[in-house]
Amino acid sequence: MKKRYNFNIIKILAYLSTLLAFAVSIWITIIVIKNISSYQQTEFAIIRQMKSGFGDLIAGTIGIFLSFAATLFLFVTFREQRRQFTENQIDTDKNRFENTFFNLLSMLYQVRENVNKEISLSTNGQIKSIKEFYDGFKKKYIELIDTKEQKEISIYLSKSQRNTVENDQIEYYLGQLYEQYVEEKSCNISYYFRYIFNVINFIITQWENTQDSDAYIHKYLNFVQAQMSNEELALIFYDVISHYGLDSSYIHAFKGKIDNYGFLENIDDQVLLDRRHHVIFPKTKFRFLNRSEKEAKS
Repeated sequence: MKKRYNFNIIKILAYLSTLLAFAVSIWITIIVIKNISSYQQTEFAIIRQMKSGFGDLIAGTIGIFLSFAATLFLFVTFREQRRQFTENQIDTDKNRFENTFFNLLSMLYQVRENVNKEISLSTNGQIKSIKEFYDGFKKKYIELIDTKEQKEISIYLSKSQRNTVENDQIEYYLGQLYEQYVEEKSCNISYYFRYIFNVINFIITQWENTQDSDAYIHKYLNFVQAQMSNEELALIFYDVISHYGLDSSYIHAFKGKIDNYGFLENIDDQVLLDRRHHVIFPKTKFRFLNRSEKEAKS
């Protein structure tokens, strides 16, 4: 914004210099004409000398202003050409990105269908889809609700403020619970989420270092989110805090990315194992949060 402001000042100076040059020439012309008209007919030699000096005066005075204006206009033209080139390059890059992005998005349906078939085969038809896989996960959580571990986690969740150890315990327990369920069902469901992760990472990598990066990233993340059910979003919620969400450096980097950009903010709280689990994503202002809960995340 500041660069654009400075550029506009240069354009204004160029126009002012041009106007000033013409104003000075008109002013000098008026002064000389008045002086010439006061001379007698017999003084033509002096008049011719004044006209000659008048021409030199105009050339010297307005020439300075016009040269300055020409330099400024040259700079303005160069900047406008460079800006146009940059905008064209951005449009080209954006078109290239969108072609790849929407191709990836169109393949999401097929990837989901393949995973549903894999789930059905792995469970001998007991679970036929990602939604049913999620239903089974929630059922397992409810079955364990009276265990010592869950009661301890519930106490942590009830606190208005928790220390780092307590937050880590909540995340570790829920991540481990998810891992146990996936291993119990022997489902290769992580293939589907890896595909989602790669699409999201493609978006962030493409736009994170550009102007208006947040706006572009949120725009395309919303496209991805719109293609997913609440149950799929809920499974991602718990998948990223498990060991399935670890990167090659054994850190939950992807969890940080979707938290930073609020990818899960539109999730329905009814699909979470417990509404209070939103604390796992401290930066995400979920739509279901009340005002005080959102302010606590600020």
